[in-house]
Amino acid sequence: MLIYTAIFDGPEEYDSLPKVDRDKARHVAFMDIRESYMQDGWECRPAVFHDDNPRKRARHHKAMAHELFPDEPETLWIDGNVIPGDDLEIFSRLGADIVSMPHHVGGSENTWLDEAERCMSNKRVMKDTSLYMLKKQIERYIHKGLPEDAIAPETRVFFRKNNPCTKTFNEAWWHELNTQTIRDQVSFSWARHVSGASLALLPRHIFQRPLEGQFTAGPHHPKIYYFTPFDRRGLGWAYNSCAATVPHSDCWICFLDFDVMLFPSSVGIMIEDTISKFGKYYDYFTCLTNRVLADWMCVGGKASGEHDLVKLYQLAISRMEDFGTHVSPWTQGFAGYFMLFRKRLWEEIPFPVSAEAGGKQCRVLGIDTEWHRRLEAAGKRMGCIDGLTAIHYYRMAEEHAEHREMLENPEFVKPRLANRLNLAVKPTQDMEQKPVRISRQIRRSRS
Repeated sequence: MLIYTAIFDGPEEYDSLPKVDRDKARHVAFMDIRESYMQDGWECRPAVFHDDNPRKRARHHKAMAHELFPDEPETLWIDGNVIPGDDLEIFSRLGADIVSMPHHVGGSENTWLDEAERCMSNKRVMKDTSLYMLKKQIERYIHKGLPEDAIAPETRVFFRKNNPCTKTFNEAWWHELNTQTIRDQVSFSWARHVSGASLALLPRHIFQRPLEGQFTAGPHHPKIYYFTPFDRRGLGWAYNSCAATVPHSDCWICFLDFDVMLFPSSVGIMIEDTISKFGKYYDYFTCLTNRVLADWMCVGGKASGEHDLVKLYQLAISRMEDFGTHVSPWTQGFAGYFMLFRKRLWEEIPFPVSAEAGGKQCRVLGIDTEWHRRLEAAGKRMGCIDGLTAIHYYRMAEEHAEHREMLENPEFVKPRLANRLNLAVKPTQDMEQKPVRISRQIRRSRS
């Protein structure tokens, strides 16, 4: 049997291929490389299809097995985070043209309509054109007679016999992925419907407790602790206090500013998957944003004046669709609105409690910049999560000067700020008397 995959998440991922035994199966990995080479039992080959979207490149290789390997009687696709098992005969024993795995760990099977509705409800296709195309795709499938209960399996592990039915399936599947939405589970059922290919499911989902000899997911899900730090003594104090509460050096810490939002609701899973893939290659992660003073950290290289939260939401979703968990090396300075790192990095290089900014020592301004200088000096590696966009309010309605004092030394600001904004409230006579009456009632009840 031939086992193959496609990895287009960047060169840092290429040396993470699991070592395999070529005596049991032939293994091929398609990558963004110029020349073929062997690595740990894998035949590493250049990509045969090119597109700016790395997910679409991978989908083409996933679908067109009969063109990639015309002389192979059987092929088995595995996603990049899947560890191959030894029991390859199970696929042939099931006797179907196509063998995949259940979508759910337990309960009823996922249908193509379930998957399409989940994509819309979870906002996984929030580009206006993609959402429109998905709705039209659903309408067309129903109009053409695709049963609403047709199964849409999980395709991380995907076996196919090389025969006329699966060739028709592959071509129909890729046509949908190339001309409609890229959601492969939605179009899977349609491709099987028009091809007549038979389907069987493995007895277990890949994320269940693995059985000996079977396939399982590769990286374990990392533990991430999320904080929005604040301390009147300064930002460095806040960062260090939060990091100290994390229980283990291998745990990850994510610091977010109070005025930052991350989308969509599944973004936590995406961050976990990114760390699973790239955590051993980078010591620190950042991401781009819609607006911040550092233009190089803004999407498009310039701070956006967009006020519409829905449009900003759509920006975040569209970048997630386009880039997924892709990470690019980061060599410039960064702003601290989003910081992701292991506790062990903080144990080695804690945050400074003050830093120079504008010719003076400050307890908020410059803390992130100074920490970045220390990381660079220590040779730490930084990456930018390309599919993640931090939606940042960043003084959209205020002038920078109004916040300067607060950003320099916050513990000395509150009284002056309260007086300037007339926020100081003196207790009224009623407010003073009320606790007295209550305390008297309490004393009478006790007596």
